[in-house]
Amino acid sequence: MTVPVRVSVVTSVFDPRLGELVACLGSVDAQADVEWEHIVVDDASTNPAIRDVLRARRSARRTVIERPVNGGIVAATNDAIARASGEFVALLDHDDVLTPNALSTMMRAVDDHPDIVTR
Repeated sequence: MTVPVRVSVVTSVFDPRLGELVACLGSVDAQADVEWEHIVVDDASTNPAIRDVLRARRSARRTVIERPVNGGIVAATNDAIARASGEFVALLDHDDVLTPNALSTMMRAVDDHPDIVTR
């Protein structure tokens, strides 16, 4: 029996539409059959409602980091990756959604290729 690996989904956030952000977060929550964590970095969004949504969606599986100043998508993504603990990292834009089987499909592809090296 193999030990399940963890996928770290990382999302940089800067002033998305609230509905799109909620859909993005919900699509990660809906992932089944995979061990995952979600690292979300708010890159100093100007809309306070963004941070309210993110704070309300913190969980044991979702870490929210709040940057005090905007550093751009590269800085925010680097902060998220630095916090990630998974063997694999999946990048997810704040206005995108995952299909319910996205991470399990990814992990099946990894299982089909045992020569893949994890970090």
